[in-house]
Amino acid sequence: MRTPVWTQKERREQQRSQQAVGSTETWARELPLSWRSQWRLALVAVLVGAGLGLRLITVGQLPIHLDQWLPWVNPPTVTLYFPDAQGRFLVPVTRRMASENVTPEGAVRELLRGPKNPAGLRPVFPGGTRISRIDIQDGAALVEFTTASSERADWRLDALAHQAFVSTLKGLPGVESVRMLVNGTGVNGDSVIPAPKQNHPVYYTYGPYLVPVMVEASSPDEALHRYLEGPVPSGLAGLPADVRLLGYRLDTSRGLVRVNFTYTDSVHQLALANPDGIRRTLTGIIATLTGFPEVKAVMLDFEGHAQLGLGQCSDLLRAPQVRPSTLNDEQTIGF
Repeated sequence: MRTPVWTQKERREQQRSQQAVGSTETWARELPLSWRSQWRLALVAVLVGAGLGLRLITVGQLPIHLDQWLPWVNPPTVTLYFPDAQGRFLVPVTRRMASENVTPEGAVRELLRGPKNPAGLRPVFPGGTRISRIDIQDGAALVEFTTASSERADWRLDALAHQAFVSTLKGLPGVESVRMLVNGTGVNGDSVIPAPKQNHPVYYTYGPYLVPVMVEASSPDEALHRYLEGPVPSGLAGLPADVRLLGYRLDTSRGLVRVNFTYTDSVHQLALANPDGIRRTLTGIIATLTGFPEVKAVMLDFEGHAQLGLGQCSDLLRAPQVRPSTLNDEQTIGF
């Protein structure tokens, strides 16, 4: 095998190349350990910070439809309905559950457990009630309960408790009507509980809760006018009475509703005196409008104001807001 013959110029170039590689390797070996550790720690901190930042994003801060790509933003939940303590209103309560339990049977079991924070709410079912069976066929749900023999004679549900039971089940996919049996017989002399009429819920505030009131409305703008015109049931609250609707526009291509209200002194004072209340009120308007399938998001405006009061609700104004992922989150709300 012939040994390569190197010219003097080629030998110099080879030596320079070897020196350059050697210098790089030497620099890497001689780089202080603390510097390398700091670089690694900085990279880890950036990645962790980015992950936490994404998890702190709320649904209202996301562009339309983006929230479906962030599963932790919308954890599995079920909406349970409980009568208020005075027996006047149904209060929807969002309860977090394991995804495998978000079923009709799982929802009924949670109703039987009652409200976790009982202040201001009362249970739907009398004590000692247990599930015997649940069967769903062609959208019709049959739920049978059993009670202790000593409780059979007194077992009954009032009209509001009936409605809470039906509304909870009808909030689940695939349930259109409900039949309830107790110890093999119908409840209150009627074994079939009809589903509520197809009216539209308009959300008002009731203490720390949002409460739906059913109104006749076939479109988002009609529901909004019903909300503003009232009458508001006694004990509930919405926007101040002097607030007027300046503009309404539905962008059907995006599913975006733009709403502009007058910014009155009463709105300003309400935001100052009750910032949680005004936020709850705006959330109720968003929930009302996004209850229509053609509305994916709502943009609220008060004559161009970027905030209400002294910085209140700035994140809810002049930016698309999708439907709230929770209504009356049981973990954070209570009287």
